[in-house]
Amino acid sequence: MGEGTVILRTKLQPPALRDSWISRSVWDERENQGSGYRIITIVAPAGSGKTTALVQYMHHEGQHGPASWLTLDEQDNDLRRFWRYMIHSLLPYLPSGIENRLLPLLVPYSGLVIYSFLDQFIMEMHGISLSINVVLDDYHSITHQEIHESLNYWIEHLPDSVRVFIASRAELPLKGMGRWLLSGRLQRIGAQELAFSEEDAGSLCQQTLGRSLAPEKLNSLVRRTEGWAAGLQLALIAQRQNEAAGIPGSDAFSQSNRQLSDYLSHEVMRGLDKPLRQFLLETSVMRRFHADICAAVTELPQCDGMLEVLKAKGLFLIPLDHQERWHRYHHVFGDFLSSLLKQQNPERWIELNRRASQVYAREGWHEEAIDYALLAEDYEMAAALVDQHMMELIKKGEFDLLQLWLNRFPEGIRLPDRLLFVKIFVYSLLGKRDQARDLLERLEAGLYGLPIMERQLEWLSGLFFVKANLAFNSRQFDEWFQFAQTIEHRLPEDPIFFNFNYNNREPFVRNTPFGLQGVLTNTTAQVGTQIVSILERHGWEDSLMCQYVMQAMAEGFYEKNELDACVFWLDRLLEGRRYKDVPGLFIPIRLTMARLKRKEGNHHSARAIVQDALNIMEAREDILWCSALRAFLVEIDLRDGELSLAEAGFQELNLSSMQRISLEYSLEIMTWARLLIHQQRASQAQTMLAALRIQAEEAGSINITASVIVLQAYAEYTRGNVKAATLFLQEALSLVMPYRYKRTFMDEGNWVYQLLQELNTNGDAMKTAPLKDYMAELMEEMRQEKLASLDLLDHFGTYGLTPQETQVLALLRRGDTNQSIADELGLTVGTVKVYLNRIYSKLGVSSRVQAVLKTFSGSEMERSK
Repeated sequence: MGEGTVILRTKLQPPALRDSWISRSVWDERENQGSGYRIITIVAPAGSGKTTALVQYMHHEGQHGPASWLTLDEQDNDLRRFWRYMIHSLLPYLPSGIENRLLPLLVPYSGLVIYSFLDQFIMEMHGISLSINVVLDDYHSITHQEIHESLNYWIEHLPDSVRVFIASRAELPLKGMGRWLLSGRLQRIGAQELAFSEEDAGSLCQQTLGRSLAPEKLNSLVRRTEGWAAGLQLALIAQRQNEAAGIPGSDAFSQSNRQLSDYLSHEVMRGLDKPLRQFLLETSVMRRFHADICAAVTELPQCDGMLEVLKAKGLFLIPLDHQERWHRYHHVFGDFLSSLLKQQNPERWIELNRRASQVYAREGWHEEAIDYALLAEDYEMAAALVDQHMMELIKKGEFDLLQLWLNRFPEGIRLPDRLLFVKIFVYSLLGKRDQARDLLERLEAGLYGLPIMERQLEWLSGLFFVKANLAFNSRQFDEWFQFAQTIEHRLPEDPIFFNFNYNNREPFVRNTPFGLQGVLTNTTAQVGTQIVSILERHGWEDSLMCQYVMQAMAEGFYEKNELDACVFWLDRLLEGRRYKDVPGLFIPIRLTMARLKRKEGNHHSARAIVQDALNIMEAREDILWCSALRAFLVEIDLRDGELSLAEAGFQELNLSSMQRISLEYSLEIMTWARLLIHQQRASQAQTMLAALRIQAEEAGSINITASVIVLQAYAEYTRGNVKAATLFLQEALSLVMPYRYKRTFMDEGNWVYQLLQELNTNGDAMKTAPLKDYMAELMEEMRQEKLASLDLLDHFGTYGLTPQETQVLALLRRGDTNQSIADELGLTVGTVKVYLNRIYSKLGVSSRVQAVLKTFSGSEMERSK
């Protein structure tokens, strides 16, 4: 697998410092006097010497400190890709293992998650003692507003030990520029500062020609080029070649600046022999290359020798690594060469781009290969490459780049069906629902009336998925149900669609796109059941879509205090084969099981269930899920009154005052607020909860909003503000009354019951009869639960299980299917079922989930460590 499938290392290395470069300083003298510049921008046209100036400055590490480097290009117009490269550029100077802590934060596709990632990134930067220079070259390639905003935020909050250098051909669209300039943090360098003086131009003449020019000639050269570095170099190279060939010097210096580049480039090309001209033209189609790549693409002989000649002639060959294996042409010269080839021999230009695509794809550099195929207008090859590479992009959440590629196919070119479905899917994820629906309608029109062949079933499979995805996003299921009911066939499963994992961060599935928006009414419960039935009928019972809907149902029924229904859906999930390998399912299932144990009052077993999941996630180094699990453990400790344990556990969450309040961390933020309330810091907790509540309400998240309001009531209750607490509680009750949610209140315990009594006796506070009925129903269920006496048996030994039954139960608790239990113990599946029936009978349960819940014991867990 080539390096391009992961990261292009040549983007992270500055060009090597060349002896041929003129040593000069374009920096403000105050830079060496502790002026406090933290942001330095270099904005000038192509060929002005921006990169050279940066390389010369950064080369002196002893004087200016270590530097990271990132050269940007058009493909970096993807928010996640941009920041992924930023992390890799800084890896040598950041704490060990930072990529394992930060990169997973980029995977979830959400508008909010990027700021959670940035906050963590900034916290890591504040933990570095040394001074670092961060260089972003060719920033003009970036056009996405999201990237500009995120970079502005990152720069704004960096420690003073970090300086950021940004080079661009266009003014930077960062909103902080004016403020940074006024505060003395920003230094701006433009074309005027980069322009060569006559003294600098004289040094360049000595180096290029081996002699000085007459003063009037030098003055004319500088005046006509306005000190433009590329123009000066081109003119002097042309002059040198003409003199060597005995050609009278042409009056290059009289050309207008607008025409100078093309004119002088022609002059340079005229002075070269035919093989070298051909090599320059044909290799110009590539953005980066080495001798072997040049030979494979152009099939020209002695490519390594040609590169050495170009180095000797100083013909704008820029080394991209310190070993000087990889190179590119100077942008001005390279653009000229590529344009000239395209103009003189368009067929060859297309053929070379096609060959470059094939060679780069063979090396594993898929992203560049796709670009070359599109430039060559070989859309069949480009489509095949996108199809091969898109799963990787989807897993990394780089949908913007995927959309960019798909949009580069012309209107008249029909994409393969699979890519059209992916395009609809991407539109839907990016919130472009109208575009998704328009494309879907056009695509769907070609389906009906055709005979059902194998390929047609694949077509139906993709159509089924994208229509379902749009239905979940819009919450309008009627059209999808009508469509799904017309399909009688068992449809094939496409991994692009059915292995896409929506949940990379959320500990409760109800808050994800497939969580029915956290709203489980009788109607949505029927919708969920119908969705599962349809998915199973088409052979997708193990698809993540189906599994997530089932988990959302389990969580919803728990919230409604319909615990038998909750256990029913958990049992369905545990019968499947996927949940153990998908943290987005495994963690919500485990947390729901822990809630069931906690509901019984067995916090010890609940903690064991969560701790077991945490051990598994720690072994995988999955920090996102570890954070949520640790927060849940802290919450259990607080509910048990173990404040010191909770405080110790909270320290492992690594939250600080810099933590942005975000829905992406709702569980952690609410746990933090609960801890503050227990520490008698209710005012601080209320500030955090108010910020989180605004976000939850704006996102339409019923679950999180209700939980936040209940904590607001708790904060006031602990301060003795009973009236304020009852008002908050009434808000929460009114919000979830239509859904008959109970556990948000019941899991809080006695203080909620006391406030309900207060509300019940305060007639003025009661607004409607339905609310009174709902409160009465809730209070009665709380009374019944308090009176219930549960048999909290702990470990296997108390149940009279045989050794063989104990082995089966241990594997069952591990999450193994009947088949995997049979394979491990050398039994038949039928024998395993017999053992399970005996185990259920001895435990007094009727399902897998009930068996696991009843036998999960904290003491047994401690013994197993």
